[in-house]
Amino acid sequence: MDINKILIRVSKNAEGYVFRLDPRAKKLLLKIANTPSIAANKLFIAYDSNHDFQELFGNFYQQVVTLLTGLTPDALLKLGGVQFIDSVDETVLFEKELVNV
Repeated sequence: MDINKILIRVSKNAEGYVFRLDPRAKKLLLKIANTPSIAANKLFIAYDSNHDFQELFGNFYQQVVTLLTGLTPDALLKLGGVQFIDSVDETVLFEKELVNV
């Protein structure tokens, strides 16, 4: 895990993925945004078949991050990147620098 990136916890079930901001990322974003709340507490995305995480979410990770944080792509640029972390075993499922937002 890289504490200099936005960390998003990912839980998988039979129907899809649940995305949630890591508590440290949420605390940082609340401080940066100077707001008492974050855009969404968690986000569920269903899928029809079991795909590789990077294949499935590599194309629209930015939308997931924006929905969870409420920040614009320009604001996200300043935070350096994002890591999607498995909630169970802490492995990095997907990582991206937010330079081409």
